[in-house]
Amino acid sequence: MRKSEILLPVGNMQMARAAIHNGADAIYVGAPGFNARGRSKDFDLTELQEIIELCHIHNVRTHIALNILIFENELSSVTELVKKLIEINKVIKENTDKHNEFLKELGLNPI
Repeated sequence: MRKSEILLPVGNMQMARAAIHNGADAIYVGAPGFNARGRSKDFDLTELQEIIELCHIHNVRTHIALNILIFENELSSVTELVKKLIEINKVIKENTDKHNEFLKELGLNPI
């Protein structure tokens, strides 16, 4: 039987911290410029990276919602955004690996 998970929406860093500290298994955020969360502010990529890094440190999965209709004239912008998100993930993976190595050197178990 599959375990249920707590998936919480996050609109800023404060909400990310609250989700993490209240037991979220995962969070979701809207992709900058291409999300259906009309009342939320768009993240810039730096802020989004900081939220994802924080979640990775706490073993909380992050989902990025790209959940709007994309028109033909927006395809190049969406493609560039996805490339940037992939690059952010590579940087985060590298940082997480370094963080885990550091914890191991201290004799602690990585999350």
